[in-house]
Amino acid sequence: MYILYLPTSFSSNHLQATIVLAYSVFHQLFCSIWRDRIASLLNTRLYINKEYAYLILNLLIRVIVPLLLTISLGSSPTNLGYSLPNIIKGILLTAILLPLTIIFNTIVIWSAIKIVKERHAIKKVKSWKSGIGPKEMTTLALWVICEEAFYRGFILMELSSLGFTVSILISSLLFSIAHIYTGIIWSLMSFINGIMYSYAMIETKSLLVPIILHYILNIVPFIRAYHTFFRKIINENERIENN
Repeated sequence: MYILYLPTSFSSNHLQATIVLAYSVFHQLFCSIWRDRIASLLNTRLYINKEYAYLILNLLIRVIVPLLLTISLGSSPTNLGYSLPNIIKGILLTAILLPLTIIFNTIVIWSAIKIVKERHAIKKVKSWKSGIGPKEMTTLALWVICEEAFYRGFILMELSSLGFTVSILISSLLFSIAHIYTGIIWSLMSFINGIMYSYAMIETKSLLVPIILHYILNIVPFIRAYHTFFRKIINENERIENN
């Protein structure tokens, strides 16, 4: 009688990957179905501002629970990027990837509203505000930190046993799906952004550079000149359609 024997490293790696993927599915369901309901409940029952309720839930689901899972699986938080990168390498990567990411996103957004005229993309651009205050900047920073901790820290690094190519594709795909409400083009843009953030994460072994890239990219639309440029395109399209 022969007994199939799996090496410990093989079984533990696949168990870890299974747990991470299962939690990723739960996370997607939570964000799309339950998060808004629970935030509303916290607002009506405990009188917590809904914006703060979202942040609390994001911190719980995207940072605290993944950290506890990581520790229970025998890994260290430093494996998820909770450490500082090499300063010179971090600065160089940021200096290279930041302009590339901004240029890429600008071209994609321009194409979405000027050529394709995608409804969701136009709606997204119209929702941009000109200027941003300290409160909004802080809220945005916390939101970005939670997203990067989950997608680049937990999913990317905890699935690295499957190979970085696989973990990059999975983490970027899930990041893209989380932005599907903004339309197909915006979701595809998020997928490419996810790959860039993943590359920065792998190269520096730290969440700091992906967080900086992601945060600045989200700040750019609040710049008056950037905001005005795209609003003019939308207004011109609407003027032509009305004529």
